[in-house]
Amino acid sequence: MKSFLIQSIFLFAFISCSAQKSKAKMYIISGKVTETNQYCGGARPSQEMLDELTAPKPLADKVLLIKSGKINTNTRSVQKTKTDPYGNFTLILKAGTYCIVEESKGKKFTPKTNDEIYEWDNDCLKKNWEACDHLMVVGKEKVDNININYQKYCDYRQPCLKKFKGPLPQ
Repeated sequence: MKSFLIQSIFLFAFISCSAQKSKAKMYIISGKVTETNQYCGGARPSQEMLDELTAPKPLADKVLLIKSGKINTNTRSVQKTKTDPYGNFTLILKAGTYCIVEESKGKKFTPKTNDEIYEWDNDCLKKNWEACDHLMVVGKEKVDNININYQKYCDYRQPCLKKFKGPLPQ
């Protein structure tokens, strides 16, 4: 938390200096990235254990890409940020519409190949790739306390998976 506060103060000072040099107003954006998990099988856990799995936990060192526009494409400008040990991040952006995505969505979309275990819906995968993890409009109102949660899926319950032909947990 202390490093986040120091980082925020530094960014505010940077914005103050930058704003004097350029006419474009800059905005400080802050947020937190978390992760939740699914119960994937095995011995039936207690309700406490299930609650623990589904409770959002800070995601440290998560790299996020900030792209201009309303969808994820390879042609948009990109800015990177990384979360601190507590899942917090801070950005400095001009007014505009931005699409935040995780680093894996920064690469060109490549359809998945079906194999003996997985059968994929590549149209669904492309729509998921194009979708923002968080869409924000900067400049009209204060943008802080953004919450982005990433769901960690079981191998046999992944989004856009048509069929899973592998062994299921017992």
